[in-house]
Amino acid sequence: METRGKAKEGIHGFGLLLMAVGILNPSFLILRPNRIVSGVSLNVFAAGEDPFFFLTALFFIMGFFIVASVSNKHPWPELMGMILVSWIFLLFIGRTSFSLLADQPTSARISLGMGFWLVLGGILILLRQKTSLLQERYHHSRLGIWIPSLVFAIFFIGLSFFFILGWLDSISIMGELANQGSRIWTEFIRHMQLTLHAVLTGILLSFLLGYGAYKKEWIERPVNLVANFFQVIPTLSLLGLLMVPLSMLAVAFPILKALGINGIGYFPAYVVLTTYTLLPLTNHILAGFRSISPLILEGARGMGMTSPQILYRIELPLALPAIYTGIRTALVQTVANTILAGLVGGGGLGALLFLGLAQSALDLVVVASLLVVLVSVSLNLVMAGLEETAKSWQHKEDYND
Repeated sequence: METRGKAKEGIHGFGLLLMAVGILNPSFLILRPNRIVSGVSLNVFAAGEDPFFFLTALFFIMGFFIVASVSNKHPWPELMGMILVSWIFLLFIGRTSFSLLADQPTSARISLGMGFWLVLGGILILLRQKTSLLQERYHHSRLGIWIPSLVFAIFFIGLSFFFILGWLDSISIMGELANQGSRIWTEFIRHMQLTLHAVLTGILLSFLLGYGAYKKEWIERPVNLVANFFQVIPTLSLLGLLMVPLSMLAVAFPILKALGINGIGYFPAYVVLTTYTLLPLTNHILAGFRSISPLILEGARGMGMTSPQILYRIELPLALPAIYTGIRTALVQTVANTILAGLVGGGGLGALLFLGLAQSALDLVVVASLLVVLVSVSLNLVMAGLEETAKSWQHKEDYND
């Protein structure tokens, strides 16, 4: 317990250190004449209209964090205070950006510098630490399961009001969202479609492979070799290797091209992403079936149950927790990997990211990257909460029985 306490204090100290370094960083905000030119870096003193007031408030907040971390007696008020601090911090950025652009040409914009990201990172670390403390306090109740999702939702619900009210419109990434809004939405939908299609196909293939290896042990070794083979090959290399044979097939068989099978576009990205889901899904499916006690299966056979009945009534329900964990891992992993589909014309948020790199529009790169991170974190939190809720219900039913 003492070691864990020291670790938590260390994490808290690291979060505060990031905030302090961010405040002192010479590149807190960047004033740019347009979306391409690098611009002039501004520190927090040059950026703020009233830096003395801002620094006084910020040091007061940091002192509050220190006192809160020592006591840990009122985690909910402390956590809500931290969320409030993060909102105040973002409001400061929005107000400062408006004032800096007041006497600038319409093409000018304010980009977020390294100092901003360090301060934001420190705040998020402190939020995560306090969230973990709340989870430990309420770990016996269902509330504890959903605390991370609840904190995440509160933070972004408040932030959404800032977007609606236009308080952050002067920040460059908001300008990119406004200018590229329709395309961002289109590519986001395509990104999620590609992710879901790959994961669903991977679930089907992995179930056949995993269940086959469970029933026939000699199949396990070749199955593992296939799954590991695709996992070891870099994603870009596999995309490149598929382009030539798929292009040749599309030329030789026009009907395949009409169906969308080509060396570039959606299909090669779909194939590659599907292969990368095989390892986590197959391993978890096989582990889930292997965890079933042979005595249970013998009892089912003794009762006269057929193999399909044993599969659907006994094996699948008992293996489902492990299978669900594999699906969660594969889904979150695929959301990130789908970025690379943009390199072969597959669309998705990766197309925006690489477009931003090609045009030296770093704000567009940040927008695409943040959306991928938000989707991955949201999916992971929701699926983790559903998993823990299902486990708690199962334990409750077992106890009642």
